[in-house]
Amino acid sequence: MTMGASVQCIGVSTYRPNLKPLTVNGSNNEIRICTNKVCRKQGSYQILQDFKDLVDPAQVQVIKTGCLGKCGEGPNVAMLPSGLVLKHVSTTAHVARLVERQCAGGAGVPAVFQAMQLRVSGNACFQAGDSPGAEALYSKALALDSPYNIHLLLGNRSAVRLAMGDAQGALEDANLAIELMPDWAKGFIRKADALEALGDYPLALEARVAALEHDVQLTKSDQFVAAMKATRSLALQESI
Repeated sequence: MTMGASVQCIGVSTYRPNLKPLTVNGSNNEIRICTNKVCRKQGSYQILQDFKDLVDPAQVQVIKTGCLGKCGEGPNVAMLPSGLVLKHVSTTAHVARLVERQCAGGAGVPAVFQAMQLRVSGNACFQAGDSPGAEALYSKALALDSPYNIHLLLGNRSAVRLAMGDAQGALEDANLAIELMPDWAKGFIRKADALEALGDYPLALEARVAALEHDVQLTKSDQFVAAMKATRSLALQESI
């Protein structure tokens, strides 16, 4: 995968030749996303995750960075080693087009982008109360066998299956997600929810503890803290 300035740009852009990439694993290809206060409010953390979902980490490093200038016109993104800086990179579709055009030879990008679109549509169905429709969309996305965000789709389908009363199916999806991404805290949360629905409270508690071990920021989530308390209480009652 080669990132160069000769490829057609998308959106308003400038060049910052003074930006120098860090060489990691022999590659100096980098995508930097500003996560300073203003860009963060404009959704830069979601853009950071979208880039991570789309690129091959062995070929392109995706990292968060400080201010790239043009505050208020973000999220701002720098493509290195070219020094290209883009403003208003605010949607998954924009990210996907950038990866296709700026990262020449980005194998699998169309399939990943299609999977991401299906995931977004599935999320919309789920939020609208259409769990069967959401499950169908997630399953269609998984059938594409896209390379980098399978664990996200499995996590989503696990939640949907649990909402539909299929706790065993939810557990299977959660376990697959954890197998693919062992340090993904949400995978353990999905597993805990499924195990609790199946009545296995001690294992559900173990899964919630594992989630916390992988993401200590969960202690700041009222929802997670309440779920942990409830699961611990159920596990204690079962042991009496």
